[in-house]
Amino acid sequence: ETPAEEESKEGMRFRAMVKVAKVHGLAGSFANLQCVCSNSGSPKSRFRTKFVTSADGGAIWNQKGAVEMSRGEALEIVLIGSSETQMGNTLGTVDIGFDGWRDGYEGSLVMESDSGQELTLGIRITVEEI
Repeated sequence: ETPAEEESKEGMRFRAMVKVAKVHGLAGSFANLQCVCSNSGSPKSRFRTKFVTSADGGAIWNQKGAVEMSRGEALEIVLIGSSETQMGNTLGTVDIGFDGWRDGYEGSLVMESDSGQELTLGIRITVEEI
């Protein structure tokens, strides 16, 4: 792309259709597990999955939602859950930079976790210009 073509795309808006499939690697049992997918530049553009309960170290959502994004912005995904001793704590996070989502993505992402759990999130992202 020429510099002029690159500059004309700066203000482009995209709709990232994110399908959150599942997570595995959870240590312990969690209720009210939820993923929140948002635009790092505009947290108001987000969607939340339904609440599920973990079983056998994982959880399944198979739920899709849209997040509006602009060129250069990162997609942030946060896993939230409640255990018998803690309510609504962040279990894991992952950020996907612009280059990671602009052409779509399907696969597994390793989430950062303060507890040392090795959490893997299965997702699919399709992108359309708006």
